[in-house]
Amino acid sequence: MSNTNNFDKSKGIASLFLLKAIGAIFVLLIHFKFPYKGVVEPIYRIGVPIFFVVGGYFFYSVDLSKVKERGKKTLRKMILLILFFNLIYGIVNHFILGKSIVFSFDFAKRLILYGDNIEGILWFLTSYFWTVVLIYFLIQINLKRIIFPLAVVLAVYNLLSGQYTNLVGLHLNHVAPQYYLPYLLVSYPFFIMGMWLRKHEKDKILRLTDKIVLRLFFISIICCYIEHRILVILGIYSGSTMMSAFFLTFTTMVLCIKHKDFGSHRSIAFLSTIGQEHSGNIYYWQFFVFNLFIHPFLLRYPIFDRTSALVMFLSLLFFSAIMNNLKKGTIQLLKTNQ
Repeated sequence: MSNTNNFDKSKGIASLFLLKAIGAIFVLLIHFKFPYKGVVEPIYRIGVPIFFVVGGYFFYSVDLSKVKERGKKTLRKMILLILFFNLIYGIVNHFILGKSIVFSFDFAKRLILYGDNIEGILWFLTSYFWTVVLIYFLIQINLKRIIFPLAVVLAVYNLLSGQYTNLVGLHLNHVAPQYYLPYLLVSYPFFIMGMWLRKHEKDKILRLTDKIVLRLFFISIICCYIEHRILVILGIYSGSTMMSAFFLTFTTMVLCIKHKDFGSHRSIAFLSTIGQEHSGNIYYWQFFVFNLFIHPFLLRYPIFDRTSALVMFLSLLFFSAIMNNLKKGTIQLLKTNQ
């Protein structure tokens, strides 16, 4: 297992890897149990958006040729991950859970057009893929000027086609479902938010004082709780994207950009290392580990069921360390045999 006491600064920005670790923990809170987790529900819903906005931040470059090259590299990676994890979860669902899985043309069509993966959490991969495809396409046809405005349009449509649609009387969820064309309405705005932050890091973000940023950060948290409460009272809360989620994700990223070394301090460096080395594995493998190992364990020892999010977090760290070592060993073996 890797040493999680020290963060390797040479491999990236400590604060953003810390943020990815927090995002991974938030995702587990969405899917698994933990005492009083409802208290932090208005906040932990930004778990997946965190991954999109951090991805967008690292994707951006003033050099369009670099953006296109990163796009090609990202798309190749996403295709491999989509195929690999659909195969893995297909095997698990068929042979372990007894579900009927058919890899057919219809399945391929639903996967491509709707992001209808075998395991629901894999929507992240297909939405990430289509977000990068759209950005690459807009650059190719010389429409890069609409990349950022389009994010605003899709963000507004995301809100109006989600839990707010009945409130405003538009019923847009019947026109185009929120998750149509692999969740682009969710992924694209947050990914572009990350790109925008990187683009304006020096001329806007770093000029903000810590006092202003902290005030905005705490105001965004308060807004999340107020909005969540209002939606619950109105009976329309569905867990989909809230308006304040954009605000909180934005202010959180600004804090991390302004304090890039935050996360490298000895007391919390282990979290940055988790974000750096294990956050992806925690997300992708969570239901693989749960269905094969943790669910049988919880059935035998139900006392741990109330803290299944913590059990999953610790189990996934152990599993991720094994997977990372296997990957390094395989790469080393291939290099040796060349």
